[in-house]
Amino acid sequence: MTDKNNSDNGTLANVTPLSLIPCDNYLDGGALSCGAVMRLFRAGVALPDGGFIGFQAELETYKTFAFSSRDVYAAEEDFNWIFEKCAAVSPGAPGIKEDLAEENRVVYVLTAVKDGSPVPVCRNETEALPSGEFLLKMIRMMNEDGAVVRVCVGKAPDGAEGHGKIMISLPQQMTLRMRSMLSTVFPGTEAVAAGGAGCGGYIPDGMFTDGVSRMLYALMRNSKEQELQEPEYIDEDIFDFDGDGFDDWQFTPIDELDLSVRALNSLKRAGVESVEQLKKLSDEDLMHIRHFTQRCVDEVKEKLAEHYREKKAAQPDNTDYMAMLDGMTGLAEAKEQIGKIAAFAKMKKALSERGRRDLPLTLNMEFVGNPGTGKTTVARIVARILYQTGILPCADVIEAGRADVVAKYVGHTAARVKELFQRAQGKLLFIDEAYSLVDCRENDFGDEAIHAIVQEMENNRDKTVVIFAGYPDKMAEFFNRNPGLRSRVPFSIRFEDYSAEEMAQIADLEAGKRGFGISGDAREKIIRICKEVSARQTAGNGRFCRNLVENAILCYASRVYGEDGGADNADCILTDTDFILPDGETENKKTRIGFCA
Repeated sequence: MTDKNNSDNGTLANVTPLSLIPCDNYLDGGALSCGAVMRLFRAGVALPDGGFIGFQAELETYKTFAFSSRDVYAAEEDFNWIFEKCAAVSPGAPGIKEDLAEENRVVYVLTAVKDGSPVPVCRNETEALPSGEFLLKMIRMMNEDGAVVRVCVGKAPDGAEGHGKIMISLPQQMTLRMRSMLSTVFPGTEAVAAGGAGCGGYIPDGMFTDGVSRMLYALMRNSKEQELQEPEYIDEDIFDFDGDGFDDWQFTPIDELDLSVRALNSLKRAGVESVEQLKKLSDEDLMHIRHFTQRCVDEVKEKLAEHYREKKAAQPDNTDYMAMLDGMTGLAEAKEQIGKIAAFAKMKKALSERGRRDLPLTLNMEFVGNPGTGKTTVARIVARILYQTGILPCADVIEAGRADVVAKYVGHTAARVKELFQRAQGKLLFIDEAYSLVDCRENDFGDEAIHAIVQEMENNRDKTVVIFAGYPDKMAEFFNRNPGLRSRVPFSIRFEDYSAEEMAQIADLEAGKRGFGISGDAREKIIRICKEVSARQTAGNGRFCRNLVENAILCYASRVYGEDGGADNADCILTDTDFILPDGETENKKTRIGFCA
């Protein structure tokens, strides 16, 4: 991190490069970005007067940074906490564009429309809706125009209507098209030229959080696009494209992508002979190739992504995943069972290498446990163990739920299940909340889905490992719906509820990830809280502990940095006064989930 002392909206400090986490799912990405923006917002509101925190996206260079004001101490752990699952602290020198008005750039500030009414949007036009594709189109346009977007959150000054502000720096005047797109993503605002003078005004909190959430998702989505275009393991310096192609030793024929005849012949007629050459072409470039259709473009993108995933998977992974599993809190039965499965996998591989007869064994599993007991995390570790031992050729996990399996019309479900298993070939297929596949009526879509799954498990028994996960009582009902299902799932692993002591250990780990310690009195209070909520349906093991720690950090920020507090008191130790029940955990429930008495 490096302090910066020159900015059009005050001194920037703690400038930290961020690496955006690619995401192309609008629902999942939107939820993740919303969580990150809310954590950013809460952190900013808790700052002293004049303090701010935020992030900056430099679209032309695909660089993203986090920062704070000089009077605020923000560590890398703080930014990792804020942008969890959306971005992570990245190594390297900051290199942030400090002065948004440098080189005669024009700075715009988003400002609430004077009469307070939203800018009209034509809801009959699909393009006017802030969908995932619309957001990605806006980010691409900003990239082409060389835009820099700065987002700041701080304690609102007297008379201000909100806590957040958004600035956009451009090398030229803002186009009407960009104004229109911004007013769609941030309804009720307009872009006003600041003349390079500074940070402008605050906008209402709802406008700010909703719009910034959409924009952060779009940046993550754009990062996914760049991941396809510029794979991290390809060194551009080895390419020497001069119009005649590449050197032979750098040449990967496009025939290896297994493209359709139409796409392959069209590319070759256009002079595209190698994978390295193809991956440099944009969607627009591809559409200019004669006889190329949108379907061909989609096919090329899919095949390129698959090609580079396979290359990445071929890289050695020396991580000890059994040690990683053993290091997790609790889960005694899961560790024992998976240890046996891992030992069998090693034996199977060793015997095969000696030329001994192959040992057939179905490794499909059932993970049974209450919410927050680590089922999904352990499934991902299992996939990597099976990959390292040679049982699976790929370490990827295909995660699926009812929406990925059950169709809306009779007869369509089988095709959807077949497609899912095709994607999961050579991988681990994790079907979470598997009981949700079962409808309350007999012989309905749920039964069709289970029948199709049983058939595909049989057809792919040597290609795919399937894990079904869910709550104990409901999973029994799920397996009883089809007699052939249980016989194909030989391993049932129970994820026991964590004890209050184990919950305290998880809280220690969660606090440590964020750069905080926990006092002895606070640890005792955590145990009391865990016992107190053990009969409540909303409490959920690891998730509850994470929420408990995040809420405690907010209380710490208010206690240390609020009012007359300051950085001099920042010991980063959470005390018993910081730990209270998170919002939504105040009412007693009848069902007990996630804890042992």
